[in-house]
Amino acid sequence: FYRGPWIFLLLTLSLILAEGGKILVVPQDGSHWLSMRPVVEKLQQKGHEVVVVVPATNLYMKSKEPQNYTVKVYPIPYADDYLAEMLKTFVNAHFIEQSVWNVVLTSYQSMIEITSVFFTNCKSLLQNEELMQYLKESKFDVVFTDPILMCGPLVAEYLSVPSVYFLRGFPCGMDSAATQCPSPPSYVPRLFLDNSDSMMFSQRVKNMLVNLLELFYC
Repeated sequence: FYRGPWIFLLLTLSLILAEGGKILVVPQDGSHWLSMRPVVEKLQQKGHEVVVVVPATNLYMKSKEPQNYTVKVYPIPYADDYLAEMLKTFVNAHFIEQSVWNVVLTSYQSMIEITSVFFTNCKSLLQNEELMQYLKESKFDVVFTDPILMCGPLVAEYLSVPSVYFLRGFPCGMDSAATQCPSPPSYVPRLFLDNSDSMMFSQRVKNMLVNLLELFYC
């Protein structure tokens, strides 16, 4: 006789606790967004209210694509051609065959250039008073972001909202250092090298040299 009401109460509580939350997504453009987007879509399908903020000029985060989540677009002070040129320079620096020293130099320079673009994106977002006010008034439960750059964590800090990180890959082995996972240069190939986990002595020397440069590079 007493089990019925208790079961009904537990089911009611479980339904209340399972209600969807409000999620603000601050993604990183490029391949990082391509990995993150399926998760964002699944969150929306699971009943969460999802809002994604994207710059007006972007590579893959086109707001015209069909989607089941809300997209908020903010203006930025450069055109599509400029972004395309920066991307081309960045890709060429990483995938054109060249010496290890040239790889380090060109990659460093291209990283500075493309990071300045993403810095401009973040600055434009944070200085957009109308959009930031909307985000503040929306009372999000969590910020879902890619911490490859610091814009998402900054927005979460400004809104006083917890953040959840989705990380596809981090340069210079910083993810291994942060989690204290072993990553010996004798066996783990370093950034931009074509080495496998089975290296000749000369390859291990190159791997160690690049490893020593990683801190400066990043």
